Amino acid sequence: MKMAKPSARDIEAAEELHQLLQMLDARFGGPFQNHEAGDDLAMLLDNGDNAFDSDNLQHLQTLYNHLARLLRNAPNFYGRVIGGMVWVIMNEANQILDPESDCIDLHPRFQQMADQLKEAERGNAAFNAVIQYMLGEGYSEEPMEFLRVWNDGNFDALRNEWPKAPAEIYYADPLADHGAIEAKAEASSHD
Repeated sequence: MKMAKPSARDIEAAEELHQLLQMLDARFGGPFQNHEAGDDLAMLLDNGDNAFDSDNLQHLQTLYNHLARLLRNAPNFYGRVIGGMVWVIMNEANQILDPESDCIDLHPRFQQMADQLKEAERGNAAFNAVIQYMLGEGYSEEPMEFLRVWNDGNFDALRNEWPKAPAEIYYADPLADHGAIEAKAEASSHD
């Protein structure tokens, strides 16, 4: 699911809402409840009143009580939610969101980091597979020759001379199809 980025007007409105909630929340421990009204506006409106009426004192008092309850139950939630979005996530200097996208998409640097991590994991998997193959049971070839050929990047020779070598050793091959290697490695792990 995609969510549109807030516009400049959205951000101004959110900042103003933040200020209004701060004014209501000025007392330590949150605002007091008005015992003349309920504390759930949705419940009041569901019980017969169809729409909020700003001329109806009970509606206004219940709205206040509802906000007061939220502010007592989760002090400064508006600072963390509204402020977190407006001043942290939306701040281009933090490079959290993609500046080229109209939606809330992660900055491309996160994909780059994920790709780098995946490459490092593949490098580790390749090296581990080489060592396990060299030291594995039933390996009759000269292990140092196998390691030298792998280290030199002569992957064609590896395919020809050591056809039973595990697929993971080819993660080190810059021309290899990593998706095919993962599929082959997965299949051989089930054998």
